[in-house]
Amino acid sequence: MYDLTKLDALKAKLDEHRPLDAAVTASLHESLVLQWTYHSNAIEGNTLTLKETKVALEGITIGGKTLREHFEAINHRDAILRVEEPVSQQQPLDEWTIKTLHQLVLKNIDADNAGRYRSVNVLISGAEHRPPQAVQVPEQMETRVVPHSSTGAAPLCGRQWPHLSLADEPRTDEKSRISCNGD
Repeated sequence: MYDLTKLDALKAKLDEHRPLDAAVTASLHESLVLQWTYHSNAIEGNTLTLKETKVALEGITIGGKTLREHFEAINHRDAILRVEEPVSQQQPLDEWTIKTLHQLVLKNIDADNAGRYRSVNVLISGAEHRPPQAVQVPEQMETRVVPHSSTGAAPLCGRQWPHLSLADEPRTDEKSRISCNGD
C-alpha cells in the first residue's frame, strides 16, 4: 500500500488557492497529460522525447520515429481523457472500463489483442513480482472490480485509478499498460 500523507499535504496546500483560474487549470491539465504520457511511454521503450511527444499529441508526425510510437502517445493521452469522466464522478472501476481503456491504448497498434485479457503467461524482467498465470487473469480481475457488498464500491476507485498501470498485466502487449495492481 502507498503512503499518501505527502500527497494529501500537497493537495491541501493547492486547495488553499482554489478556485484556480480556468486558464491555469487547463494549462496544468495539459502539462500533466503530456508528462504522464511521455514518462509512461518512455518506461516502455518509446523513443519520443518530451518535445516530440508534445508535437505528436498535436497531430504532427516526427521524422525518423515509427507510427507505433506516435500511436502510443496519442492512445495514452486518449485513455487518460476517457478515464477522467468516471473518475470525476467517483464511479467505481468496472471490467468494461478496463477493456475500453485497453482498446484505446492499442488502437492502430494491436487490434487482435485490444480489449482482451492476455492468453499467454508473462514475466516482468528484473522484478520479483510474478503476474498471475493467463488462465487466472479473468478471475483475478473480476475479484478486483466486483463491488464490495457492504459499501457498493469497487476495490479500485478514487485515488487508485492512476495506479492501474502498475502490475498484474492482464494483457500480452507490454506497451498496452492497462492492468490492475494486486499488491
